[in-house]
Amino acid sequence: MAMTAKRIGIWALVAVVAVAVGWYRSSSMNLEPEGTLRRTSAIFVTGGSGDYWKMTAEGARAAAKQFNTDLEVVLPDQNEGLKQQMQILMRLQGESKDGCAISPLDAEGQTFLINQLAETMDVVTFDSDAPLSQRRYYIGSSNYLAGQMCYELVTEALPDGGNVLVMLSNLTKNNMVERKAGYEESDVDAKWNTVDYLVDEGDQAQVRENIEAAFQENVQISCIVGMNGYHGPLLRQILAESGRLDDVRLIVFDESADTLAGIEAGEIFATISQDPYKYGFDAVRMLAFLHNGRASELPIPGRGQINVRCEAIRQDNLAEFKARHKERQATSAVD
Repeated sequence: MAMTAKRIGIWALVAVVAVAVGWYRSSSMNLEPEGTLRRTSAIFVTGGSGDYWKMTAEGARAAAKQFNTDLEVVLPDQNEGLKQQMQILMRLQGESKDGCAISPLDAEGQTFLINQLAETMDVVTFDSDAPLSQRRYYIGSSNYLAGQMCYELVTEALPDGGNVLVMLSNLTKNNMVERKAGYEESDVDAKWNTVDYLVDEGDQAQVRENIEAAFQENVQISCIVGMNGYHGPLLRQILAESGRLDDVRLIVFDESADTLAGIEAGEIFATISQDPYKYGFDAVRMLAFLHNGRASELPIPGRGQINVRCEAIRQDNLAEFKARHKERQATSAVD
């Protein structure tokens, strides 16, 4: 009897905690500034200057305006430009900022510099994480699940099976490692044969070279997966120039105008949309709240991870996605 009562008590406590956590997470994601926030000085560093990164910067600037933050936005000129990003991190060592939001291009190689920054300011990561660093929060999608979603889209695009080529910018960035792992661990059916994983370091010329070499070695490629935002427009262009656009299914990432146009035209089967605007907005909002001693009001106290859901955009839901995106842009402009 005592044991039964004890168990009931334990399960009652678990239920209370579960309800509290659910309420906490749902309510804390809609934080509004209460009263006056002290001015926060922060820097927002992306992994490039393409459309995807511009959307993260747009969200960051909106949050800076709303949460009393003096924000410096840095978009490295070179896509996936690790050298330039490293220079920015080293330059920050001598500056007095309250916070830094960064999308690290080399999770392991940049951990030391991130830890040095974390000694004097709050650091959060977005889009891609440095999980072994002393960053306070990571804001982004589960890239492992995004990789699994890629594979599911491959099976939809090629219901009868076929050969698949996967392209990645690098294998140093944490999100690339996780996307590849999610895809690779889903790839268990011999009906779909992944012929290779090709790395291009964000270099468009290298992407072209990789594609040409792959088709020379295997003319039966039926699908290409591009795991970075720049792959969609570039692969569409390369395949159009070579007359293969009607024969190869494309599955890509992000929602650049050219990628969405490719979906509408039936030239890209699907893209996996993240939420770059929200990444940027939440990253800067968190820096402002951390600087103002309001960490307890943020989701998951301590070194938390804020997951933002991915979604697959195809022709059948493209119009609805565009409508939502347009509504957000209009709301942002009003704010």
